[in-house]
Amino acid sequence: MARVVRCGVWLLTAASAMTAQAPASRPAAPDDVAARLSDAVRGAFARPYRFLGSVTASSPEEKPPVYVEHVEPRKKPFAGRVEILRTDAGERLYASRGAAPAIAVFDDGRRLLLQTTRLANEEIEARRLSRALKRLTDAAALSADVAAAAWRTGPREGGGVVAEGAIAAARLRDLSVADSAARGIPLPRRVEARFELDAEGALVAFRFVVTESDPQGTWDRLVEKSGFVEADKIRDADELDGDVATYEFRRIDGAPSKRAAGLLAFFRELDADVEEPAGR
Repeated sequence: MARVVRCGVWLLTAASAMTAQAPASRPAAPDDVAARLSDAVRGAFARPYRFLGSVTASSPEEKPPVYVEHVEPRKKPFAGRVEILRTDAGERLYASRGAAPAIAVFDDGRRLLLQTTRLANEEIEARRLSRALKRLTDAAALSADVAAAAWRTGPREGGGVVAEGAIAAARLRDLSVADSAARGIPLPRRVEARFELDAEGALVAFRFVVTESDPQGTWDRLVEKSGFVEADKIRDADELDGDVATYEFRRIDGAPSKRAAGLLAFFRELDADVEEPAGR
């Protein structure tokens, strides 16, 4: 039977809008390791780069909701192979490398353009992916997060170091816990990071494992416990774990892939054709 495929492009204003051996759990000199990692991620993401990798997603077992009035349609998290890059002009592109569902995100610092191609009966959560990748690879903010974290280190095969640790999830949040519960929108709860540096101290691979909250599960548990819940009374301690997304990438030298190059040309032309809103 033929499959129906839908393709869409969204325009958002900038304002609105990994598998190697784990390192030994051996703490190293904290200041030295954190400083080296901080410099490495800043150097990697503040200049042109190209990484290939994948995004995987897992969800807790779904149960019939108790508080049915609060239920909102849930979109399927994106999972698949992805190419991410930054151009000499500072443009950033995140592009999936498979057939439908496919996602492409273009950010030139002025606008965020989002394209999705999906099966007609599927709803893919694309904006969450674009927000996560943009914030996780923000050079200045990530460098600061890394500098403030504690790290476990071990040797990297071929020379260099592998480091693992937890970085703050607060920077990835758009809402308060209470607003998240009231609107049914998950929030990042924890971020586990892994970085590989080569013998010269350059970043060659990274992995982020992001655990999100489960607003519906939190509501259901609290309703079952007390029979009534006020959203503005819900706190971090009340939250349950929800979806887990893993972003795992390795640096690749050379020009963008044929698909990425085509998307860059497409988005640049589209961006040039979009008129600025009146009054800006």
